[in-house]
Amino acid sequence: MSLDNRNVKEVLFAQLGRIKTIADLAELVVTPPEALRKASARHERKSLSRYINEVRIERAKKLLLKSNESCKAICYAIGYSRADTGARAFKRHTGFSMEKFRKSARDIGKRHVS
Repeated sequence: MSLDNRNVKEVLFAQLGRIKTIADLAELVVTPPEALRKASARHERKSLSRYINEVRIERAKKLLLKSNESCKAICYAIGYSRADTGARAFKRHTGFSMEKFRKSARDIGKRHVS
């Protein structure tokens, strides 16, 4: 069986908020979870869980900068079942809380405009 990595990424990006588990992604791309895990290790050189979390964090960064949605709403929008789990993952990945990231990025933007 050949796995179309582009299709998996397209589905992941388009359906990120609906994907809570690897099984959810596997169901959407009609592929066994273990095949997805192996393909991720081969193509991305990292675990599928890690890759999904990295995609979530990058999406969270964009939402924090472009919207005024609450951090809690953003965590749910990017697929975390619990806001505290999303907030911890964000801080672990970036070194900043979501609010501090938003404030710092906006402050930097204001300084560049002035």
